[in-house]
Amino acid sequence: FYEELNYLLDKITEKDEYTKQHCKRVADYCLFISKKLKCADTLLDNLVVASLFHDVGKCFISDEILQKKGKLTKEEFKEIYKHPTHTKKLLSGKFTEEVISIAYEHHERLDGSGYPCGLMGDELSLASRIIAVADSFDAMTTQRPYNTPQDSSDAVDELFFMRDKYDRTVTTALKDLVYSGELFKMIEEVNS
Repeated sequence: FYEELNYLLDKITEKDEYTKQHCKRVADYCLFISKKLKCADTLLDNLVVASLFHDVGKCFISDEILQKKGKLTKEEFKEIYKHPTHTKKLLSGKFTEEVISIAYEHHERLDGSGYPCGLMGDELSLASRIIAVADSFDAMTTQRPYNTPQDSSDAVDELFFMRDKYDRTVTTALKDLVYSGELFKMIEEVNS
């Protein structure tokens, strides 16, 4: 089992350092949000594992697409949209169905506008709703080839007001963590 975990971690690291660090930050955010929401330990454990590996499928996406500065073409977006499916395949047989499902659904949105399945509303588990917020928050607040990072409070406000896409309970928990300063205190503790 640990050999397979190390294999997956190596796949992420091989792709690029950003993806590795992104997955770690998303796992931390998922943990903090879950604790704030007083989620059951089982959900929390599954969510943290899923978030650590949610982007492992990107190892099948070309660097030219992942590192591209500026807008992607329609064809390039089609390739990006495949990474949750690649992740699902890589995680299958290595983790529980719950972990696989959470990782697979990290780009789904409440209004059905997400991918790969266009799930909506109650079709999305709480864990999938949490990882969606954590993943988007990290993408918005870190430097990527195609965007300039936003301030944490601006990013969380933007997510909070997109109630059609993101769960209001989850975005409220993250907003409380950001505005109280708890989030940054927790990050310091984890990294020290």
